[in-house]
Amino acid sequence: MKEIVFPQPARDERKASWFYAMSKRDILIFLFKWKGTILSVFLGVVTLVTLLVYFLPSSYTALSTVLVEHTKAPSMRSELYPGTEMIEVINTEVAIVLSRTVMEHVADRLKLDQLPTQDTTVSRFVRRVQDALVGVGLLDAVSKREQWIGWLLRDVKVKPTVNSNIFTIKFAIEDPQLAADIVNAITDEYL
Repeated sequence: MKEIVFPQPARDERKASWFYAMSKRDILIFLFKWKGTILSVFLGVVTLVTLLVYFLPSSYTALSTVLVEHTKAPSMRSELYPGTEMIEVINTEVAIVLSRTVMEHVADRLKLDQLPTQDTTVSRFVRRVQDALVGVGLLDAVSKREQWIGWLLRDVKVKPTVNSNIFTIKFAIEDPQLAADIVNAITDEYL
């Protein structure tokens, strides 16, 4: 068989190292040449960030810390992996806090479905998009109570503290009093 050899392009070392050989003058020429594009991108980003800050509402975070008491006697703890059962207990307690049952009780207790809807530019836009998707059949129509329960299930964060029997419940929303009420209600329902 005859071997086919393809010609290789000659490698020009100057082209490969052009970036490293740029002087300050070359950089200034590049910046001057592209000044309009660079300035346009910079102003576009500043404008976009300013609009987002203006239109997006502030968000307030409420926080609650819960201590889980260990009821087992120290002699019953695992000798091979000390603290293993505490990790399991904390994970179980976190799952209880994040359960749908707890969130339903919170939504009913605070009557979240009876709260007035927000009337911001972003919320109106989101509502219009949701209504359009429901009209087309891409989303199912759900009650305000179910929306709140889904929102709580999605947005309530429970994070265990490392190497301790403490976990933190956190929730963020535009209304600081409502955020505090929701976190307090979740904590009360859990306890």
